Amino acid sequence: MLDELWDSSTRLFNPKKVEETFKAEIPKASIRRAWIVLAVAVILSVVISIINMVEAAHFSIFTYETLAEVADLDGIQIDWSPFWLFVVSRIVILIPSMLAIMYVSERLNYEVLKRTGGKGVFKEQFYLVSLIAFALMISSSLLFIAPVPCIGAPVIILFGLISLYFGIFVTGKAYQAVHGIGLWHAIIVVIVMNIPRMISMFLVYEIFVILGLPDLPFELIENV
Repeated sequence: MLDELWDSSTRLFNPKKVEETFKAEIPKASIRRAWIVLAVAVILSVVISIINMVEAAHFSIFTYETLAEVADLDGIQIDWSPFWLFVVSRIVILIPSMLAIMYVSERLNYEVLKRTGGKGVFKEQFYLVSLIAFALMISSSLLFIAPVPCIGAPVIILFGLISLYFGIFVTGKAYQAVHGIGLWHAIIVVIVMNIPRMISMFLVYEIFVILGLPDLPFELIENV
């Protein structure tokens, strides 16, 4: 299944293959399969983000210490004491919240699509969206090189463009494939219904603030 999943998801990076990929995947759709793919995508996305933060911390220390030697600045060190609390909070709160938000938002999108002329079934829509989530997870591996000086900004911009491509165009193509509607009809639904999804994700991160949980797996401490 993993080879199949990898192959299907990577084909979505090619706009010319999106439609044929979805047509081939729709017969395989099931709620169980969609949940498995989505769970793997979300868990790996969180793991990648944690690794990226750790990597960024080491690059920050290296860069600061290099500048400190030249400019005679005080050094800094990394305090990793928040690390495990950060990781556990992501596992206990963030991952289940992301899965719940994605499921509920797709349910709402499905109802809107059905009421505006859509003819598909939910398991097909949910499964195709899970493939998109997996493809986005693959693209997030780009962020591993984001902390590297000089190429960080272009990499972040590239990842943002890829996210827009999957979040709007490919998701619109998925809705079009499932429901037999026009692409612009699907894209409008995607854009409008993304607003409550983004608000929900913002509220989830507010929970971390309210509970006083760390927003980074480390703290930078200036040497005295």
